[in-house]
Amino acid sequence: LRRLYIDLIGRGPTEKELLAAAAAGREAAVDGLLKSEEFWRNWYEEELYYFLLIDQFRPTSEPLASLPARLARGEADPRAALMEIVISQYFNARNPGNDTFVTVVLEQVLGMKVQEKENVATLEAGKKLYDGAQAKFLGEQGASQSDVVRIAFAKKGFSERYVERLHRRLAGAEPGAAARTAAAERFEKDPRSLATIVREWVLSPEYVTRLTTPRAKTDPQWIRTLYADL
Repeated sequence: LRRLYIDLIGRGPTEKELLAAAAAGREAAVDGLLKSEEFWRNWYEEELYYFLLIDQFRPTSEPLASLPARLARGEADPRAALMEIVISQYFNARNPGNDTFVTVVLEQVLGMKVQEKENVATLEAGKKLYDGAQAKFLGEQGASQSDVVRIAFAKKGFSERYVERLHRRLAGAEPGAAARTAAAERFEKDPRSLATIVREWVLSPEYVTRLTTPRAKTDPQWIRTLYADL
């Protein structure tokens, strides 16, 4: 139960939460956590850190400030939420200029290595869009900075990379190729299915088996859990 709390909401449970979850059972505990705003708050914080939107680049205004609450209420879906983050003024300030912006989108959203020869043309096309010129980028026409983001998030590679890195963060291991493909297809078809996908991961025998292997907490998990325990 402590591992579930750490993985899903970024901290260990209080004594009261631990006793209540133990009485309710693991499935009920998982369902309660996945429906909570705290789950989405932790999801949001992890995504901000992934894109290095911290310190002076941390979002402080709407619409991002209310994003966890909107996700918890079902008023936004995770893919749209990620696009909001990447298209925001904060992401733009963190990655100024056409070369930096397009490079980070290609690398962090799609997992492409822009230094590789076959990706140079894609980078150059994205830079043209960023500057407001018409060009074909990743097989689609665009003419703006927002088109760079829209086209990248529409690609199958985004869903595959996203479920892979999310599984790595939650379960501490790479998903199998078949499992990754299946989860990516579900997420691509319906981004709101993410919580259900996560539920299946943390209730799976594989997740339980991995609990016997010690796994280090991240720095935020460590300090939040210490705070909750004390």
